[in-house]
Amino acid sequence: MKKRFFALLTAVCIALTTGLTTGLTALADGGENSDMTIGMSAQEQCSCTTLCTEGNINPDCPVCGAEGADLTACKGAPLMMRAAPLAATVENITYLDENGTQQTTASATQVTNSDTQWTNGWYVAQGDITIDQPVTVSDNVYLILEDGCNLTVNGGILLTKGSNMYIYAQSTEKETMGSLTANGTDAGIKEANYGTPTLTIAGGKITAIGSNTGISADSLTITDGYVSASGNGYYGNSIAVRTTTISGGFVDLHGDFIGTLSTGTDGHAVISSTGEINNIAENCKGLFLIQNEGKIYGDTFTLTQDLNIAASNIRVTVGEGQTLTLDNGVTLTIPQYATLTNNGTLNNNGTLNNNGTLNNNGTLNNTGTLNNNGTLNNTSALNNAGAIINNGTLTGEVGGSGTVTPKITTDSLSDGTVDTAYNQALTATGNNIKWGVTSGNLPTELRLSEDGKITGTPTTAGTYKFTVTATNNAGSDSKEFTLTIGVAPVYSITADPLKLDFGTLTEGYTPASQTVTITNNGNQPLTLNEPVSTEHFEVSNLSTFTLPANGTATFTVQPKAGLTAGTYSENIDVTASNNATATISASLTVQKASVPTKPEVPSTGTTSGGSTGESTYPDVEDAQTSYEQATRDFWNRTINKIKKADEGDSLRIYIGIHKEIPSDVIQAIRENGVNVTFYNQDGDEVTVYAESAPTKYQAVWTLKQLGNYVLTEQQTPAAQEESPAAQQPADEPTTPTQPAETEAVDTAKPNPSTGEGSGAVIAMIAAAAALAGLGATLRKR
Repeated sequence: MKKRFFALLTAVCIALTTGLTTGLTALADGGENSDMTIGMSAQEQCSCTTLCTEGNINPDCPVCGAEGADLTACKGAPLMMRAAPLAATVENITYLDENGTQQTTASATQVTNSDTQWTNGWYVAQGDITIDQPVTVSDNVYLILEDGCNLTVNGGILLTKGSNMYIYAQSTEKETMGSLTANGTDAGIKEANYGTPTLTIAGGKITAIGSNTGISADSLTITDGYVSASGNGYYGNSIAVRTTTISGGFVDLHGDFIGTLSTGTDGHAVISSTGEINNIAENCKGLFLIQNEGKIYGDTFTLTQDLNIAASNIRVTVGEGQTLTLDNGVTLTIPQYATLTNNGTLNNNGTLNNNGTLNNNGTLNNTGTLNNNGTLNNTSALNNAGAIINNGTLTGEVGGSGTVTPKITTDSLSDGTVDTAYNQALTATGNNIKWGVTSGNLPTELRLSEDGKITGTPTTAGTYKFTVTATNNAGSDSKEFTLTIGVAPVYSITADPLKLDFGTLTEGYTPASQTVTITNNGNQPLTLNEPVSTEHFEVSNLSTFTLPANGTATFTVQPKAGLTAGTYSENIDVTASNNATATISASLTVQKASVPTKPEVPSTGTTSGGSTGESTYPDVEDAQTSYEQATRDFWNRTINKIKKADEGDSLRIYIGIHKEIPSDVIQAIRENGVNVTFYNQDGDEVTVYAESAPTKYQAVWTLKQLGNYVLTEQQTPAAQEESPAAQQPADEPTTPTQPAETEAVDTAKPNPSTGEGSGAVIAMIAAAAALAGLGATLRKR
């Protein structure tokens, strides 16, 4: 004060000496940032041609020579000189001391943007102030951050040897308390030289940022406020202090902590650290440490200020036997991906916002508001006397008289079946819930009760969409559901045909097959099993094994070759999934080949070979074998003749004594497009057209049966009657060379009315036998 007073007195004396009224006017505003003109000629003025410093003061310059003058104001400008700014004194400033008690200081020096020295006294920061040079602290400096102020020191705060700096705030309200930001090239707040400087922070929003260290000193005490320390350089230390005591407030450390951390006697502090804190004193109590693995030191901890649990992937645990209490009006927020686990007691009297994971394995007493937007896993006691607003996932039971907003937990509805009773309960977290359908419609026969049960017996299949709402006094939740009502499942297969009749075959037959079609006539997909061959019938593989509804599969059945005379009847079973079964019966009669009787033969006539003379009869040593072989040879020649004819030709074939035509002859007619007229010795005749030949499988056909298939309305083609010689195979002689080798012609045509040529049948059998090497001979009688 003496220095400032002397400077003012000197300036006034100079102004009086020169008789300048303007000089007095310049000082009237306290001497800060006022231009003052010295009243002398240009030649007599003190121009201060060099910068005034402590070691270079021009005694002839009234401004530079004044004791206590601001030497940085003199820049050597001629004629017009800037007077040294004079710091103002502010009286009766209130602040909160280290114990949180409000105090008042008689006076303090107002901090300006040109201050570079804080020496042994009280200073107060008001409004927005930026100092672009380092500030040196000497002796004991007490800095008060007035509410709403923003003090920035670009260059950092330097704590000299033996200095002690105290930082206070006027209130504990984070939104209004003043702030100090110290940005240093090496450290934000730095121990300038070794000499045990101390730093005490009792309030305010303090941010210390250095290229290597946030805060360095011999000792650091934090009792309240919001402190952020960051080391961004190579070392990356947030705090590098020999002894640090944090007994209150909120401390956010970005970088490793160097030194020993303690909490004092009754400390309750919250520390968030992205780096390592390796040395924690044993006397730490009530220290809420949020680190990679957070923990609470001490038995009880009361959170008195709002807290956001640092960054994601942080896990904080309230240990068994410990208690964490959120004071009334305080908000604790668990961010996304962070986890708070309560193994002790968690008392929420304020607001607990869970956006991450809250695991309650102990006792959670909620008398305030719990906003769950993440996952709340309750495996123990959750006593709610307040309000739980659940927009996330809440597991476990909630007790107490409070309300929990509904959260529908049913994801989907099971399908129903026509004419079958339906019953499903909807679920939701919360209490005192009433349910209702708010849009859409349930099936007509179903109802949703107020307690959330859908019941009834549907009678109509279909898909129904509707929205249900769960409501209580705290709020409501809605969800859309889709309910499908289907018909009862049917698992069934059928076979077509169900009966396979292979008719009567003669020993030595060639097996023919019939096709069976399996159809899935149920409403569910099925998987077929391969049918199995029986003792007398061969069964082929299925064409497919997987059958959708209305799908089909096929397989074939045929008698086994070489069956002896007898009657055979067996069942072939086809099975599918879900016990679906179809049974096909198969039957067959095999007869022995009979020996033909000798017909009456006229004494004279023409043989089938064209020679004239007495009728001849074969003397057959094995009549049964000869008959079967001759019959087969006859029909083979017939098939050969049909195949050699051109498509559209018409043939006449005499079948003599034969009563039945094999199915493979009919098949040859159909496949080769030839029209054939069959006639026998009895005068029976029928024409089989290729386009109307039977497609149904039957072992043999009588002329009468074939007649049923004749299209009588069609014009009968002019049949080409072939001579016996023309009907013989091309590779066989048309005239026998000797009686023993006389060959029967398959189409020799006798006169049915006279019976002429009936001996040709016998000759045919003998000739066929001879060709087969049976040794048959012809004899004249």
